[in-house]
Amino acid sequence: MVPQKVWGKIRDGMDHFNVMPSMRIAATAGPAAQRDNVCCYNCAYEPVDGLQSFSELMFILMSGTGVGFSVEKENVEKLPAVMNPTGKVRDDYVIEDSREGWAKAFLFGLETWFAGETVVFDYSHIRPYGSPLKAMGGRASGPEPLKRLFDETEKLIRRAAGRKLTPLECHDICCRVATNVISGGKRRSAMISFSDLDDDEMRHAKDYPVPVYRYMSNNSAVYKKKPNSADFMKEWAALATSGTGERGILNVSDLKSVCPMREFKGNERTNPCGEIILRPYEFCNLSEVVVRPKDDISDLVEKVKTAVWIGVIQSTFTHFPFLRDKWRKNCEEERLIGVSLTGQMDNHDILTPEVFKQLRKVAERTAKQAAKRLGINMPRAYTCTKPSGTVSQVVNSASGCHPRWSRYYIRRYRIAKSDPLFLMLRDQGLPFKPEVRQTRDNFTTAVFEFPVKSPRKSVLRNEWNAIKQLDWYRRVQKNWSTHNVSITIYVKDDEWLKVGSYVYEHWDEIVGISFFNYNGGKYELAPYQEITKEQYNKMVARFPTLDFTQLWKYEKITGDTTRASQEFACAGSSCDIR
Repeated sequence: MVPQKVWGKIRDGMDHFNVMPSMRIAATAGPAAQRDNVCCYNCAYEPVDGLQSFSELMFILMSGTGVGFSVEKENVEKLPAVMNPTGKVRDDYVIEDSREGWAKAFLFGLETWFAGETVVFDYSHIRPYGSPLKAMGGRASGPEPLKRLFDETEKLIRRAAGRKLTPLECHDICCRVATNVISGGKRRSAMISFSDLDDDEMRHAKDYPVPVYRYMSNNSAVYKKKPNSADFMKEWAALATSGTGERGILNVSDLKSVCPMREFKGNERTNPCGEIILRPYEFCNLSEVVVRPKDDISDLVEKVKTAVWIGVIQSTFTHFPFLRDKWRKNCEEERLIGVSLTGQMDNHDILTPEVFKQLRKVAERTAKQAAKRLGINMPRAYTCTKPSGTVSQVVNSASGCHPRWSRYYIRRYRIAKSDPLFLMLRDQGLPFKPEVRQTRDNFTTAVFEFPVKSPRKSVLRNEWNAIKQLDWYRRVQKNWSTHNVSITIYVKDDEWLKVGSYVYEHWDEIVGISFFNYNGGKYELAPYQEITKEQYNKMVARFPTLDFTQLWKYEKITGDTTRASQEFACAGSSCDIR
């Protein structure tokens, strides 16, 4: 069904790092993807409006897919009230050692605890820590994370006896799921939490110091109409002083103007990095065009055509046997794809409004042709810009529409202690640090640091102030995007008032934006850190020679022969939004 010429262009584009498919499909192709297509997808969204929402979130995260979730009051109020303790003990529950088994056990536990009853879980069938995961790749986390999740969730629910859970309590359950469920045995999970503008608990959920499990989610306030200036400045002040860039902004007041082809009901939200607008219970996959410094318009046109074909092919994967059927129906009806442009700041002069419009028309025309050839619905939306935290590193480009961090900087990567790649890098002398709040004695995640030097022509973060970054967002959003442009605006201390005024003035042109302190905020071991040329040279001089041909030996020793790259689903080991 797919023309051989198209397959050839896809292969050539990937071989030369000019276009990239969903990294989820690249990681899970084979038995894992054939069994359940969830693991093929970058991102999903669901409201927390029932107990099954928690178990489906757990399953999706374990599949390596990022999840947006809503704890807005209109959703969480649909949850049942927690009953007072009854003293009844249910029969022991034996947990099956699979993604489905863990999620089913979690749902059973939730139903039991909400009913005021108790249950004893049998963890004896769960593989021990470090066991290889044959289908998904990676290493088993063992039963301990699951035990912690169940214990913590039961305690939280018991404290709510006689009432309903608050949005913050629902949010915390989702964050604890992400903390204690290691995606594919290797990575933490990517999430974004949406809450009401007037929810004061959620507004301050990430005020410093932050409980460690709340780091698992980015948080955004939902604006259903333009706020009055007083309400806006109240939220803006909380964002500016939080030190974490929380909460971000999601403006859903006029999505129809962004994508006229879609029917919006007002309950649409986004994926964790904010570039894909999703219905409740819907997935989307992304593909990527790499903008190179020497590209001309004809190069970009051909790349967009190829990336669209990749996206349309990816949209046909709708086998979700564990989830409710509404997930499949939504995906097959809208066939959403997200063609992103990364490396924009490596060749920004060519990307005029007229060129963006031309490329968007190419994307639309190609999507129609590909959908007709495959006998499926035309994708209702097809263009975006994702943060590209990992792909940009793989292909050596600027990340999405962001400037390079600085001329010289540290790029940090996170990896599980049980991963064969960690063992190889450690043995070859690459220094590492334990993850935040972990120690050398008990760490499960290691953080490696790599020195980076930006190409000479690239736009750097210190060359564009916050207003210029916002101007670029508006250019890309207006002329290219049919979803959203995922962007983090780096704001200096003396720019917050000016930036807040700009956002309010241009409210109708903004869908979703995150803001972050120019100097990196209060995050420890942040993904990027500016360094001097001298520091860079010292790191390079001390950097060991890495021999990746030795990796197979560690895979053989540990039994991990899949080498599926279990990155954050939408952005790799860290999203540029945070």
